[in-house]
Amino acid sequence: MRVKVDFTNSDGFPMVEAGLYNAVITKVELAESAAGNKMFVFWSSVLNGPFAGAFLPPIRNMVGMSDDNYYLRVTLEALDPQDPDDPLSRYSGVAEIDTDALVGNVFKMQVAIGEYEGKPQAQVAGVFPIDYDPEEVLPDYEDVPPADEEGVPF
Repeated sequence: MRVKVDFTNSDGFPMVEAGLYNAVITKVELAESAAGNKMFVFWSSVLNGPFAGAFLPPIRNMVGMSDDNYYLRVTLEALDPQDPDDPLSRYSGVAEIDTDALVGNVFKMQVAIGEYEGKPQAQVAGVFPIDYDPEEVLPDYEDVPPADEEGVPF
């Protein structure tokens, strides 16, 4: 079979703008980096708004080294929120991760625009639980409780 396809306007991958997006995990892969390190790759797409359905940059987390596992844990906590009274219950110590169960989970992704090989490229700037509110991250100065005698807020 022969098919004629017009690639005139296909110079690059469609790119979302910088911003905070509601997203859904579409695929999780266990892969290997070019350097031979094991890693999780989380694929996702935008849930709503003008970029609904657009693919987001993949979230890549190396495993095996303690620093790398910290970022994997933070990512998993955003993609698979836990009991708010015990947020680290599932991802502390040695944990078994069901990657298939993560597909379909919703979260928020902060996207920044960087550069790769001289061209603009969407990049992951942060991942957060779906109920994340950037306005609630830092309290207003007036809302900080007074410190006790040792300088510790209570």
